[in-house]
Amino acid sequence: MNILLAFLPDSMLPLLIVGCGLALIVGLVKPRGVVQVVGMVVLSLIAAPFIAPMVESMIGALPIWILLLAVPLLLIWIVRKVLEPLLGRHATGHIIGAAIIGAAKLSYRAVALLIRIAARTVRAQLSERSK
Repeated sequence: MNILLAFLPDSMLPLLIVGCGLALIVGLVKPRGVVQVVGMVVLSLIAAPFIAPMVESMIGALPIWILLLAVPLLLIWIVRKVLEPLLGRHATGHIIGAAIIGAAKLSYRAVALLIRIAARTVRAQLSERSK
């Protein structure tokens, strides 16, 4: 959950603190959990101005092929972190596995389609030359 705080807008963080307070009053969470969440929010607000420029400079220095490899992995990781608390680890693993298999099938079919189109084009050009 700690990493998910990084994706919340800054305007949402005070509402998160208020929501933690209300959950503590009602008894939905323990005080230790509230202290951890509020501590992470405060720490992220303090550290964000220092960390953001460093991350931007590192991403700008990477070659494009590394970014193309890292983005799908990051997306899979984010989906896993979002779905695990909702569905559980086992169900999330099945969903991620099915998505990866679907992506592999799609990429295989796309490459096969490109090869088929290239073969038809070459065949059409050879038949024109023989006439």
